[in-house]
Amino acid sequence: MKASLKWINEYVNIDDLNINELANKMTLAGLEVESISYLAQGDKLVIGEVIDCQEHIESDHLHVCKVDIGDEILQIVCGAPNVAKGQRVIVALEGAYLPAIDLTIKKAKIRNVESNGMICSLSELGVDDKYLSEEQLNGIEVLPSDAKVGETNVLSYLGLDDVTFELKLTPDRGDCNSIYSLAKDIGAILNRPVKPLEAINLKEVKPTLKCISQTPSCQLFKIKTVRDIKVKESPDYIKKYLMACGIRSINNVVDIGNYVMLLTGQPLHMYDLNKLKSDTFIVKDDYECEFKALDEQLYQLQKGDICITNGDDISCLGGVMGSFSTMIDENTTGVAIEAAHFKGAQIRRTSTRLQLISDSSIRFTKGTDINRCDFALNLAAALLVKEAGAQMIEETVSYDVLDHKEREVEVTLTSINSLLGTNFSLNDVSEVFDALDFKYELKDETFKVTIPSYRNDISIDADLIEEIIRIKGFEHLPLTVPSFSSVGALNDVQNKRRIIRTHLASIGLNEAMTYTLVDEKKIEDFHVLNRFDVIKVLHPMSDERAYLRKSIVPSLLATINYNLSRNISDVNLYEISNVYGVDRIHEYLAITLCGTLNNVPLYKTAKSDFYTIKGIVESVLGLIGIEQPRYQYSRVEKDNNYYHPGKSVYLYVGKTRIGVIGLIHPLMAKKYEVKDVYVAELDLDEILKMKTSQVKFTPLIPYPPMTRDIAVVVKDDVEVESILKIIKKGGKGLITDINVFDVYQGENIEQGYKSIAISLTYQDKNKTLKDNEVNEVQNKIISSLEKVLDAKLRT
Repeated sequence: MKASLKWINEYVNIDDLNINELANKMTLAGLEVESISYLAQGDKLVIGEVIDCQEHIESDHLHVCKVDIGDEILQIVCGAPNVAKGQRVIVALEGAYLPAIDLTIKKAKIRNVESNGMICSLSELGVDDKYLSEEQLNGIEVLPSDAKVGETNVLSYLGLDDVTFELKLTPDRGDCNSIYSLAKDIGAILNRPVKPLEAINLKEVKPTLKCISQTPSCQLFKIKTVRDIKVKESPDYIKKYLMACGIRSINNVVDIGNYVMLLTGQPLHMYDLNKLKSDTFIVKDDYECEFKALDEQLYQLQKGDICITNGDDISCLGGVMGSFSTMIDENTTGVAIEAAHFKGAQIRRTSTRLQLISDSSIRFTKGTDINRCDFALNLAAALLVKEAGAQMIEETVSYDVLDHKEREVEVTLTSINSLLGTNFSLNDVSEVFDALDFKYELKDETFKVTIPSYRNDISIDADLIEEIIRIKGFEHLPLTVPSFSSVGALNDVQNKRRIIRTHLASIGLNEAMTYTLVDEKKIEDFHVLNRFDVIKVLHPMSDERAYLRKSIVPSLLATINYNLSRNISDVNLYEISNVYGVDRIHEYLAITLCGTLNNVPLYKTAKSDFYTIKGIVESVLGLIGIEQPRYQYSRVEKDNNYYHPGKSVYLYVGKTRIGVIGLIHPLMAKKYEVKDVYVAELDLDEILKMKTSQVKFTPLIPYPPMTRDIAVVVKDDVEVESILKIIKKGGKGLITDINVFDVYQGENIEQGYKSIAISLTYQDKNKTLKDNEVNEVQNKIISSLEKVLDAKLRT
């Protein structure tokens, strides 16, 4: 929001304040002044008259001018093509500084001719080029013939002695998109009176137009007709105020609409009366068609976009931009002026989708004053009478189903001081409400405050308390040390999460933090744990960030690809983050291994494989108290498109799938341009909510262990897990460790079979085992393997 201080000064006196001091006061009160700019700048300026103009004898484009500045005549060499005798011009005297071009004027000789100043253009004074005509950009500024020679207050004469504050308003302060509401707030901050808006009296005739809304997105719509107008250039005061607020002048009719919008905060739209096809405006939101806007561009409309129709034609995209078919031009003789109240959320969706962010859409999005439409229409009509010669004004026609009941909020002195930690009196609080022009009733210590309709940001007592300290000043808050009634500590879930992070970092993994948003091509990849419905972002930053992810793995694979492309071959990552479904959010842990986990120089290290990542997962589960046999493994489906069917498993607790471990599918490796990446993804929510018992410590067994190796031949489809279950069951508590140390297929092994070599450690906690005792247990185990799995002992 750009605000003209000169305009604000019409309603609240700020002439005596230093600009930086005012900006600081406003910023401290929540109206952040982001930047300060000037319409024009320059010192030692004077209005002069060119009394003689001759061509420079040594140049084909320079002129030697004699300029009367009132008390003397100066010789100035000027290069502007439009300089001529008899013109009134702006002269920068010797010693003048022009910040826009960073130039200090000095006496100089130009092509052997003395020059004692500079005849200026407006752009050299700092006026933005977008407000200047081609003629103004290409030459000096020629002033009216009645400009007073010798006038030194040049910027004031030009109406360019204005300062603009660029405000960074918080989203809830839509009221300050109005110059008048902003002036009221500044008046409250400075505790100065604010001049009220003048009442407007119009002579009106009966209306000829009608209006209705057929969408709940528009519950207030008003039209006022003004006839017999003349389109011409706007008066200087309107043009300068628009310029200060960042709007280029078009013509008097269009400019009046923008002027009223800036002053009141109520956007208006003007339709050329002669281009309307019906006497009825209907507001709809069910059109799906192309729309040609004022910028002569075509836009595709969707259901939900608010359309102002007339005779079945779309005359305006409500709250965003008017139609090219009904725009004001030099032949316009009558206008229908619209003021409405639209749902801000719908205006935001439409303007963002179409990338049509206008001054109107910004104001509707942040909220407008539902009670200011009539004043805005009447002010626009009065200005059309004054500046466009309007002869006939019709009464306003309305469609209004809004609730205009005044909002009331109660707040007590006790709650104010309790929340702020202050000791304000009733009088202190009353002064703030009076300064803000809030009407209130005071009973005992309770204020019943009537909230002005333009303050959409106030709805509860805390909002009023915020207003009190904002206006009083935050320096009134006492400096106190916060007191704590309890000592902070991690809960069980937080502690386990920290244990996991610490462990993974200690074994050589790097923690990654990736975007939770992915593109459409990746949204379904590796989504094998929980089946979520996809969530698409309504207005994504880009197509690559359009969906909330359902798996962390694609993001980590993209990170691995990024590193591999920069010749970093060992990329071992983990990430703890959320994945999203329509009705739920889950926290996942994802681990990816690429290359070597711990590549130690001078030592031979092997690349990570399935057993590496399986061991990491089991160590994580063990750390938080989840040991086998609480979880089981099951091979992934043979037709799984994301994980290698022969080198990947699901992790189950009971019937609940809590994770997946394995090598990514070759097709996925090709898609993400990576190679030999092993992945684990665990549903951390499911794991962390599992009940775990405290770790129990047992004494070391003092008796020596006995180790026996066996090798059994089984069919290819027999899982090692099933062999280990039988061994554990038959071990009768004497087997303390089982290790698979070889899997062999080849010579001397029948096709379709494999040899599994297993090392068994026997140990009794009460005595030293004898060979015959171990042999008896091991023979029973071998017998069980032969009976259940048709296993053969390999000799």
